[in-house]
Amino acid sequence: MSTSTNPHEWIIDVGGRHVGSCRLFNPVEWDRRASYAIGISEPALLGRGLGREATALVLDHAFGPAGLHRVELQVLAYNTRAIACYRACGFVEEGRQRQAARVDGAWYDFVLMAILEDTWRTRRPQPSPAQARL
Repeated sequence: MSTSTNPHEWIIDVGGRHVGSCRLFNPVEWDRRASYAIGISEPALLGRGLGREATALVLDHAFGPAGLHRVELQVLAYNTRAIACYRACGFVEEGRQRQAARVDGAWYDFVLMAILEDTWRTRRPQPSPAQARL
């Protein structure tokens, strides 16, 4: 259970363990857009499709009940695993913010990505057998 007041924030739970979270934030009602963020805190769970599944569920919500037209994000350029996940879900790179983040004393670019409602509707990944049973 989250203590957040954001109605568009979810905990990622695996086997009863809180292993991450994802959220839509900074909504702009007039433009029907919001930003997206996800974090998975257990390195052993990376690369297993958990981020892609969570992102797909959030996008279903974003372009369904939330009524959004656009979801955008920024990701550190060295996070190639996340960038591949976002691309697989239909996000498109729209630009870069050069040396916008300082991590452990070094400067890194942010990659700016977004997905539009019509792109999601035509490219939406099919649910896994586990999701289909929900």
